[in-house]
Amino acid sequence: MVPLFHKSFIWGFSGVKNERLRACEELRTFRISLLGQEPMLAVPHFLMDMHVHKCYDNFILFQCIWRFGMSLRSYSQHKSLLNGEILLYTLADSKNGIWQVRFLNRINDKKRYIRKSTGHRDITMATAIAMDLYRKHQSKLTLGLTEERVTISTLCEEFLNDSTYNKVRKDLVKYHLRVYWIKFFKQTDIGAISSDDIKEYFDWRLDNNHKIKKHGAWQSSEDTTSYSSIQHDKVTLRMVLQLGEQKRRLVKAPIFPRINKRDDRIHKLPSNQSRGRFTAGKNGTYEIVRKDFKEISIALNRKAWMPSLMVDEEDHHPETNPYVSVGHRRSRHFRRFKEFDYDETAQIYCHKYKRYLRATYWFLGLLISNSGIRVSEAIRLRVKDIQLVEVDGKYYTTINVSEDNSKTGRRRNMITRDGHETYRRFLKYQREVKFRFNKTNIKDNDWLFPSTSRKNEYIKFKSTAEYNDLARQNFKRLGIHTQDINLRNTTAKIYFSFYSFRSWYISSRLRNKMNIYVLSKNIGSSVATIIKYYAYNEMLEFRDEMIAHTNKEYSFSEVGNDIKKLATTWR
Repeated sequence: MVPLFHKSFIWGFSGVKNERLRACEELRTFRISLLGQEPMLAVPHFLMDMHVHKCYDNFILFQCIWRFGMSLRSYSQHKSLLNGEILLYTLADSKNGIWQVRFLNRINDKKRYIRKSTGHRDITMATAIAMDLYRKHQSKLTLGLTEERVTISTLCEEFLNDSTYNKVRKDLVKYHLRVYWIKFFKQTDIGAISSDDIKEYFDWRLDNNHKIKKHGAWQSSEDTTSYSSIQHDKVTLRMVLQLGEQKRRLVKAPIFPRINKRDDRIHKLPSNQSRGRFTAGKNGTYEIVRKDFKEISIALNRKAWMPSLMVDEEDHHPETNPYVSVGHRRSRHFRRFKEFDYDETAQIYCHKYKRYLRATYWFLGLLISNSGIRVSEAIRLRVKDIQLVEVDGKYYTTINVSEDNSKTGRRRNMITRDGHETYRRFLKYQREVKFRFNKTNIKDNDWLFPSTSRKNEYIKFKSTAEYNDLARQNFKRLGIHTQDINLRNTTAKIYFSFYSFRSWYISSRLRNKMNIYVLSKNIGSSVATIIKYYAYNEMLEFRDEMIAHTNKEYSFSEVGNDIKKLATTWR
């Protein structure tokens, strides 16, 4: 048994600057004779006191008092391996008799010892487990890793604190960690994660995708998983693991398996049908939206529902004479009444916040559908970026997309398709901004779509996701927020968003025979991108022209029922 306290003497050369450190190292050298038993590095010992005992010409004699963290009385049985590097033991108060293992932590100084359970009562099996744990520890030490044990949560935390990555990618990491990664990897050590582990994760996700709660996320199919969703997961997880490798948390980031597009558990949407698209015509979905926009415009102009100054005869002042909504004014004067004498529609336009959200949906939707600007670019526009220009006696609305705002990093001036009407709506929307934020004047450098959050009100802009949520709420109100697409192995739902207005603009310009090169310059996309993602009507136009040509050149014979039943509808 090693005593709880031990007093010893050790010498150090006078010429050494830090004799205390040298003395500690010397004590390690002579610990066999000091402890008076077999060498056992795994016995925890701590330096309690150290002082100069006597000085000589060439060296100093130190007196050291050591405290041992655990007496061997605490063990019912113990066994040392590798000349004391590893200690196997069972605790004296253990009821199950499971062997524990302990060895020095040489990777970092967070804790002195690595302690783990072998999970076995048999000494042979426990020894094998202990040796395996020790070899893994030594491998990490050899490779220069800085952590004995690393979890997916630890890696994600470091990723989120790294300034190299943008907010969008960090939001993806947060989402995937909460919804998928933590449920599969849990708190296991992934320091030596392999390609087989990654493959097992994706198989788990595909098998359990519809059992996992996604906290209100869009669900495109009830029995398959979107290929793009799996790809996002794959790319994001790989970035997190690669960062772990760079920071010496992992041995090596594994090679990720290729996602099989033909897997029956996966569906892949056509590139030009990945988002909800408005249909034209009197019964089309865009006609529903157009009528809704018209009703919103009329409602915003209705004076009975319009906010007014607290004192009409005086000028506006943010504090002494602010804008007051109709709903707020009535609630102040008629507090006894729980309901007001106006209908459900009026309640929206008489409410300060609801009115502004409806106005934002109206103006942003029409701005995109008449210019083709990206949502991410539109929400970062400044007031000065919308201008009215005159050319040969006609007036046009232009939108300036700066280098910092543009997705491609190149500045461009866009021309809206409806002349000066966009500018007229712009002026009306500026009036709504004044009402909502209680502004006397709006400066040229102010945001066109300012944030409504308490923390960043008016000084920043909202995220694209927040605006797409606004669009989805209004599309649900109109009953057109989803669209079904028939695929090889399932029927998937695609969702409408503000991007649907951009698709409408591009498709309608192509339908009206606009030069595709001119169109690409206006919207900031390449010709190849337009053809791949937006030219939905290209195949339909090809079909119509080929059918017209065939009808001229070929005389059709009567088709029998045996042939008719084999035909499918052109999609």
